[in-house]
Amino acid sequence: MGISPDKDRERLERTRRLLRSGANMAAPGVGTAAGFVGGPAGLLGGFLLGAAAERVLLRVGAEFEQRNLGPREKARVAGTLYFALSEVKDRLEDGETPRDDDFFEGDEVLRARADELLEAILSSARSDHEEQKARHMGALYASFAFDPSITRGDANYLIGIASRLTFHELVLLGLFHGRVGYRGMPGWDRLHPFEWRAQALAGEIFELSKRGLLMRTDGRPIQGLDDVNPSALWVAPTGCKLFHLMRLDEIDEDRCGEVMGELEEVADLPIPHDLIRQLEGHVDSEPLSRADIDAGRVRIGHSERAQNLLPEAGTELWTNVRGVEMEAMACDEGSDAVAELRFQGLHCDEFREIFETEAGRVLRVAPLPEGMLALD
Repeated sequence: MGISPDKDRERLERTRRLLRSGANMAAPGVGTAAGFVGGPAGLLGGFLLGAAAERVLLRVGAEFEQRNLGPREKARVAGTLYFALSEVKDRLEDGETPRDDDFFEGDEVLRARADELLEAILSSARSDHEEQKARHMGALYASFAFDPSITRGDANYLIGIASRLTFHELVLLGLFHGRVGYRGMPGWDRLHPFEWRAQALAGEIFELSKRGLLMRTDGRPIQGLDDVNPSALWVAPTGCKLFHLMRLDEIDEDRCGEVMGELEEVADLPIPHDLIRQLEGHVDSEPLSRADIDAGRVRIGHSERAQNLLPEAGTELWTNVRGVEMEAMACDEGSDAVAELRFQGLHCDEFREIFETEAGRVLRVAPLPEGMLALD
């Protein structure tokens, strides 16, 4: 059963209102989007995919116009819809042929896949605070309309990935694939273990790998941040597909330059190798019990690392406990399992105050260059 011209006209007007209402806050050019779907109802098929495809855009656009959207939500939905329309128009003018399977087939009861996917993308745009993603989410939908190899399952999977990625992560993916490729990416032999920005940037790259978008060039698994070295990673097949579907090659050059600068800054960080070696030699104490606090002692389980760290039983040594220098003695409990650092002459309340601990706390014991032990 066909759709009446009046119904088409109503949907057209609602979609135009949606686009116009978001024009002032969405991406530049949204205000002209009304021209893509405007005009008399009889001229609607002038450049779109034909009646079925054009009704997808009108149906879903008109539906969102009737939803209770806040100003920014409306702007994000309008912007994403605009870029989907714009991308469709550009592809058709370039002579591309849309898919001719059942992607656009549906009726008032049984929805077409095209309707479902457009709703999913616009719903994602509505709740996504990063409005820079609108261009690329719109391009993603338009790509579905021209790529018959994308199944319903593929599309839903890709929408799910794209909706969870930050714009910063999209820029990173764009850099790995198109801008410079992995051979031109800054790298590091070891990630700085104490600089939070380095950890955060590596964490984003790690997230891209966990989503199957990046992989190591040697085929080894990426199991943690220490395996993240941009110069040793390249784009996985799913990342390559998403790059093209979302038109990530169109990301602003300045934004790409900013993110490349962040990578170079991390790559140039001097690694504190001496401190790392020092901390790598630490051991953990046994959980502090009430008896330990009363006795002013820290018990350390015997291990090869602990044997290399602790002096012989009966040796007096200086310790640095959170900046407070204290004298202690290495003791042997008479057990092969545990050794002690005993702080003699220290009242249990003083011990508790200095260590700022509760029963059950495990302390780190590490060597200091001056020959002392650090407890933290």
